[in-house]
Formats: sequence, C-alpha cells, structure tokens
Amino acid sequence: MPLGKSPVLQNDLMAESDNSKYLLFNDALVRLEDSVNRNVVVDLTSADVTVTESQFLGYGLLTCTGHTVARTLTFPTTVGSPAVDTNRTIAVRNDGTDQVTVTHDNAGEEIIISAGSTGLLYMDGTDIVSLGGVANAAIGVYDGGVLSVAEATALDFDGDGYAVTDDGLGTVTVTFSYRSDADVKTAYENNADTNAFTDALSTKLTNIETSATADQTGAEIVTALDTELGSTDWQTGGGSTGVDIVTETAAYSIVDGDLAGNRLLKVTNASAVDVTVPPSLTGTEPLTVVQSGAGQVSFVAGAGVTINSASGNLSLQSQWSSAALIPDGADNYILIGDLVA
Repeated sequence: MPLGKSPVLQNDLMAESDNSKYLLFNDALVRLEDSVNRNVVVDLTSADVTVTESQFLGYGLLTCTGHTVARTLTFPTTVGSPAVDTNRTIAVRNDGTDQVTVTHDNAGEEIIISAGSTGLLYMDGTDIVSLGGVANAAIGVYDGGVLSVAEATALDFDGDGYAVTDDGLGTVTVTFSYRSDADVKTAYENNADTNAFTDALSTKLTNIETSATADQTGAEIVTALDTELGSTDWQTGGGSTGVDIVTETAAYSIVDGDLAGNRLLKVTNASAVDVTVPPSLTGTEPLTVVQSGAGQVSFVAGAGVTINSASGNLSLQSQWSSAALIPDGADNYILIGDLVA
C-alpha cells in the first residue's frame, strides 16, 4: 500500500512493505515523463478556462487555441488530498490571436502571454513567475528619458525615437528622445477626429459670428425672435389681445367669430333665452357662455347639429352659471359646465 503522495506531482510513494514496488515505480516514471514532455490543448474559443488538476500535473506544455479575444487561464493554488500548495514548473503556449492571462486568481503575480508566444512558468500557489519567454511586468520609463535594464536577455521595440546601447557587461541602456509639446500637438491633430471636437462639430463652430465675444443679451434674443416669427404677437400670448366679452340680451345664434378661442358670451335677460348652434359653422375653438341674468339660458341644436353633454343636459343651472361649447368635428359639439336638464 502506498506510503503517501509526492508533494509536486502527487505520485504514490513506495512503502517498505509494498509487494509490487516496481508498479509504483513504473507509474511514477511514466507520470514524470508525461509532466515534462506531453502537450495538452486548451480550447479558449468561447470562454476563460480553469486548468484541472490532472492537466496541471500530467502535462509539461499547455497550448491555448481558438480565442480571438483576450482570455484568462487559471491554475490551481493547491493539489492533492490533503491539499498542498502548488509547486510546479510548466510551459504555456498561446496559439490564439489575442493575449492569455495566466493566474492563480488571487492577489499574487500573474503573467500575460501575447499571441504566438510561449512562457516557461513557475507556480507556487500565490505567484506566477516567468522563467523565460515572457516578462512578469512591463518595465517603466524613468523620468529623464533613460532606462537601464540589468541582466537583459531580450528587448523588442517598435517605432522610432529611442537609442539602445549595450555596455557588454549585461546592462542595456535605452535612451528615449523627447518631442516638444508643439510637436506632439501637431502630430496628434494631423489625424482625423483628434481635435477637442470631431471634425464635423469643429466645422459648425466656424459659423459663429467672428465678432461674438459673449452670450446674447435678453434684448438681442427678443429681437431675434421678432425677426424669426415675423411679428411681435408672441410677446402678448400668441397674438391674442385678451378675452373678447360680448353681451347679448335676447335669443342668439352662434357665428364663426364666436368660435375663435377668445370669446366670452354673456347672456342677460329676465326671461329664458335660447342660444342656437346653427349648422355649417367652421370655427374650431371653444366658446364660453355665461348666464348673467335671471332668465335661464338653454342651448338649442340647429338642423343636423349634435350637442353632446352629460345626461343630455343643455341648460345653465342659474345666474352666473357657465358652460363651454367645444367644436368636435363638422356640426358636432361637446357641452361641459354647470348644466341641468
């Protein structure tokens, strides 16, 4: 019976009393060879992946494929039962078209492997440490434009604006040239849509009066509105000069002028008075009718005219009662107010 597990690959350990030590030995040897030489493909096409314990312990190379966006490959922090901290060196190859972040999914160090790159990585359950092929972190540029990298093994730069010198003793110095603020501004704005506004908005701004130095005053705004609307009627409430009050003392037939929206019809008589709504009127605005005398005011529909009201009531209730007659299409009206039968 095995004595236990090895701390790294979790191989069975031989006990003194084991009768088939060669089986344990052969299994461990095969597992050791697999963990150094075998490759397993990890498909990152549709999602991030967490590496299984069998993948982690049984293969020496994990090849990530299928992804066209950045993905994350998470390795276990512990292995075995009872669990022991991960302690493993493994290679990760990125055959996708975007980067792969290798992590323990904790607060420790992680590694980013760019597309087409391979990293030899050491994992201790907390940090992912690069042993070659990729870097643990980007190297910052020091203020002053000079960057020194001790024991450099490889530096790749794109573009221009720098000089690289090697002292032959393992230190490479990268000196970056500066551009003036004016140079940077010019280079930046030579590209489309890189000014403070888009090019289209910038073109609109050119239509502002060249002499404009401040916001328009209230008087200037009023003048501009008068010009735009073609009159000053808007200053008095849309052209109306107020309520047009008309007084009638006898039976009355409504005319189109009453349906202009600003008419108040006062009907005053000691006796009952009819207000007739004739056919074929073209006015479209409400008319307010007030009974200012003691005589009851009643609304009468002319030939072909329909007056709709609550409960069919068409008479004002008493002196100073009022109602609104509202046009509702050809020869149709709505009557609302202080009405009785």
